[in-house]
Amino acid sequence: MKIIIRPLNKRDIKEVSKLLLPMWFEHAKKEPLVDRMKLEKINLERYLIKDAKREKGLFLVAVAQYKIIGVIKLEVRKARNFHKKEEQLYLDNFAVNPKLRRQGVGTKLIKACLEFAHKKKIKLVTCEVYSFNKTSKKLFQKLKFRDTFSFYSKKL
Repeated sequence: MKIIIRPLNKRDIKEVSKLLLPMWFEHAKKEPLVDRMKLEKINLERYLIKDAKREKGLFLVAVAQYKIIGVIKLEVRKARNFHKKEEQLYLDNFAVNPKLRRQGVGTKLIKACLEFAHKKKIKLVTCEVYSFNKTSKKLFQKLKFRDTFSFYSKKL
């Protein structure tokens, strides 16, 4: 399967929404801090259009046979005050069509992000992965990301 990675355009919004919403709802089932009712109220298309227009952000999509099969958001952020690097590339909203997982789609998307960071001379790439998301954790570890810290929470 030939996979092309390219920037998101407005015509992609509906297709990308179909990839992201099920992932968000799956997270809401497994993570008590995620509010499904709030997710249902989000106008995802407007959110994606607004987010895609941000100066420091960009979405990449993976396309095969004229269908979007994966998506990832890249955002250039200021690194935390105590980090050695001034900027970081933060990855978010990473989703691959469940029927096409483990076929290199996610790897291609992440490698495209790393290439973007390299071209921009950004030396730190970060992301957050839910602790229950074993598949994503394995993928990032395979690509030499390291588990830097854990985020603990307690719902009161």
